[in-house]
Amino acid sequence: MTEPRWPAGAGPRVLVADGWWANAGDAAIGLAMAASLHRLLGEIRLVFCVHHRPLVGPHYPELDLVDPLHELVDAAPGFVAAADAVISQGGGFLFEPYGPGFRLAAYRRVVEMGVPLAFWAQSVGWFGDPALRRELSACWDSARTVIARDRPSAEHVVAAGAVRRPAVTADEALLLPARDPEAPSGVVGIALNDRPAAAVPWTQRAAPRNGALDRHAELVERLVASGRRIRAFSTVQDLDGAPSGVDNDAAHHRALLAALPADVAAEVEVVDGYVTPARFRSLARGLEAVVSERMHAAMLAMLEGVPAVFASPSCTGAALFAALELERFVVPDGDPPATVDSLAAASAVRGSLPDRIRRARRAAAANAVLVSQALRLLDDRA
Repeated sequence: MTEPRWPAGAGPRVLVADGWWANAGDAAIGLAMAASLHRLLGEIRLVFCVHHRPLVGPHYPELDLVDPLHELVDAAPGFVAAADAVISQGGGFLFEPYGPGFRLAAYRRVVEMGVPLAFWAQSVGWFGDPALRRELSACWDSARTVIARDRPSAEHVVAAGAVRRPAVTADEALLLPARDPEAPSGVVGIALNDRPAAAVPWTQRAAPRNGALDRHAELVERLVASGRRIRAFSTVQDLDGAPSGVDNDAAHHRALLAALPADVAAEVEVVDGYVTPARFRSLARGLEAVVSERMHAAMLAMLEGVPAVFASPSCTGAALFAALELERFVVPDGDPPATVDSLAAASAVRGSLPDRIRRARRAAAANAVLVSQALRLLDDRA
């Protein structure tokens, strides 16, 4: 581990934890958080704890990145204890299938050190394990504030037994700059994978993805038959050197390409390499639409004025589409005919996307203010 150091300056020292930036959706949240905190607080010494730091770090040279919080509390406890605050970054990682025990242990250490803790706008799942619910509730109740990015997540926090009542806002990445759309090019983007969704409502179970390749091949064949070309790329792909357990949607896209008839495959472009939020937006710009199983892939496309269809049972994406009043473009089972029909209808909302994004941004704009007030960072600035 490289010895972590706080940036020079006089502002408060804030450590942002939990980033899984192999997923550029987490990186998008982190970039938006940095912009919001600097905009609100001015001078601030901001450091992000990220998984796979040696791999993702070169893609984000503008930010100070260190190793994950659960490693720092053991290897560099003095560094953590010197923080004026620790923030668990926005995102969707507090779901039982993800095994959050190591995160909870790190939060306990932070509180024991006397460092104020806060939870930025997050999605939270239902936890069936009573002991885990008690642990989570203790963490939430020991924090200065807890913010949920959708109402079901806030309900799950309360149902777990937490005394803390979360505020409900929206995903921070909605605050990234939105741009007016370009004329559609006739190319449809796809961000697909063959992994079961972990972030499903507690009343459902994540369906196994058996047959995903056949289902996605049918989808692509239907799209190509309707005169579209295809660009396959994702917010989670091709992080060179990543260990096992890191998703790689590009591998699925390449397998999909190999499974297609030659005449269909000729209309499909598979994008290789790690995709930062900026690169994703550049690749999405001017597309006719995007069909995504990744929530932030859909969001970043819509920030470019590109309509999206969410073909997944994940409640995180469904909540985003509900906040934008686009629930009709969620296809939980990914049925190819239904997805193609939804995509055809999505073109009608292209012109309304900027207004929908602006409305959602108002909710997301509360995140930095609520967290900074709870952590008394605004008082420190005064």
